Amino acid sequence: MSPVRKSSQNSAKLSDSELLSFLIHETKDATEPIMAKSVFIKCKKLETIEKTWQCYLSRFTRKLAPLMEDFNTHSVDSRARTMFALAGRVEPSFFELLQIHANVQLDEMSRICKYKSKKGNLQFEGCHSRSAKIRRRHIEKLKKPNIVRTDDFDVKMEEEIEQEPEDLPVEVALQPNEISLHKLLKQMRQMLVFLDSNGFTSIRQKIDDSIKFSRDEALPDSLIVLTLDGMFTGASRKFRPSVDPSRAQQHDQWNARVLLIVYLCFLYATDSPRLKKFRSRVKQKVDDPEIKEKVILLRDIQIIFEYTLVIISH
Repeated sequence: MSPVRKSSQNSAKLSDSELLSFLIHETKDATEPIMAKSVFIKCKKLETIEKTWQCYLSRFTRKLAPLMEDFNTHSVDSRARTMFALAGRVEPSFFELLQIHANVQLDEMSRICKYKSKKGNLQFEGCHSRSAKIRRRHIEKLKKPNIVRTDDFDVKMEEEIEQEPEDLPVEVALQPNEISLHKLLKQMRQMLVFLDSNGFTSIRQKIDDSIKFSRDEALPDSLIVLTLDGMFTGASRKFRPSVDPSRAQQHDQWNARVLLIVYLCFLYATDSPRLKKFRSRVKQKVDDPEIKEKVILLRDIQIIFEYTLVIISH
């Protein structure tokens, strides 16, 4: 049974400590990195508020992982296993704590790749690349060829996995229905350069780090379309009437139409046939006369980009 209190199940919102307890429970037997979606989609059943699984992934990445040292109601080993299983980035303070209790190694992205407890027999090791996770899941599937599952999500995950490559060379070879991860990240960075604001400096640096320290991989265009659609929808919900049109495109806000035009250029640069209908939707929004009088706060743009970066890089 999940450690989340019965009174909290199906509550309006889980606290950070309750969410972490649930994640620790779900990863308590993990001996290698897992496809995180399979865990975070289960979180949707714990709250009455409708959220996507990406919301829980973002919350883990932005709120739980950076403060993992402070959740001392859970053992160091338990927290380490969850960070390992879900590819959480380890902060220096938590790394120091881990070193007291275990022999631990981090990869270039500050994720646990090897862990052996100094007390007891707990140890785990694994690579966090997407292709490695897919390969492990494929091997697991071959070991259980006769199992019939009724879980719709598992079936969906298998369909997604079959679209992704198991092994990628240094220069990733793309199929017609795939997009390069690094190319997409570079185009996101170029979009931020076009927007030309000092408020995006930290996000551009995160993108640079992701390109530098991550292996290029082929992403299915179905995943990219879904992610970019979420980016567009998230921005559209944040558009608001401009109280003072003369302030648009100043340091704290941005004209909504200008943002969409830059975004549309980004979509055209992301060459994929599956984006054709989506580009038409964005173009319709750009041509909407009312959009000229609306703005979006700089902080909202920052959050949307950070959220998108987490999803496509995870």
